[in-house]
Amino acid sequence: MKHTLVYKTYHETQRAYFYGDQIFLRELLKDHVIERTVYPDLRDLEGAIVSVRACENLSYIDQFNKDTKHLKWLIVVVTGNEDSSNFYRGVTHPNHRIWLQNPNQTDEADRYLPLGYPTPFEPPKEKRIYDWFFSGQITHPRRKDLAATLKDVKGGLFIETDGFDKGLPHAEYIKKMAQSEVVLCPGGAVTPDTYRIYEALECGCIPIIDEKSGYRRFHKDYWEKIFGEHPLITVDEWDYELYGILEELSVSYEEKQKEIVKWWSQYKKNLVKNLLLDIKELSK
Repeated sequence: MKHTLVYKTYHETQRAYFYGDQIFLRELLKDHVIERTVYPDLRDLEGAIVSVRACENLSYIDQFNKDTKHLKWLIVVVTGNEDSSNFYRGVTHPNHRIWLQNPNQTDEADRYLPLGYPTPFEPPKEKRIYDWFFSGQITHPRRKDLAATLKDVKGGLFIETDGFDKGLPHAEYIKKMAQSEVVLCPGGAVTPDTYRIYEALECGCIPIIDEKSGYRRFHKDYWEKIFGEHPLITVDEWDYELYGILEELSVSYEEKQKEIVKWWSQYKKNLVKNLLLDIKELSK
């Protein structure tokens, strides 16, 4: 049985769907849901998975509650949560669960959803010719620390870009990534999460991920909240830790890479399994 995934917005100018932070969800659930991307109301549904971007709909939470109150069950997938935690806290449906992206330090949801990749792609089969890879903007202190450190690290490929989505063409970017053993993933400006992490995982690379964001102090358990127990390598300070991490991976890369590939495949399966379990429990 397929369930209904609805993309909802009340904003006058912002669309409801197909933002980068929704693509991962769409890819995960494409075999399990019927999508409705243009949907004026929910009156013909008994229950639904509703994806809503908090950053654009925070002021419409009362209308959201009015439109969903008749549902027998409701799963709210909240994306764009960087500064809008009060949206998910305002949901009043009596039989609902919250799936939350970009949790802030005090956020406590039923489940958490990683940012994911912004564009569906088929990872190319490439020979690994680079020890490490980074292509992106150098826009905040975390990335500046990484860029300064990489000046003394040989064997990789570093490409600084002028702005978001202004670097290599996506196909070329993914090709270079697939040619690399390690992908360096400094945090985003607001959260430690970035699309780069999941593109690297899809390419079978080892992502080295940040414990911090560019301009905000995040709690140390951010990744444990998103992933639970995980095998990914995290960095607190790029300049102190990167050399040692790369040196260790030079002798243990194959073992670590296999561990991460296996974990990532299972993690995605578990996300789908947990969503279907939530629906089953709520709809009883």
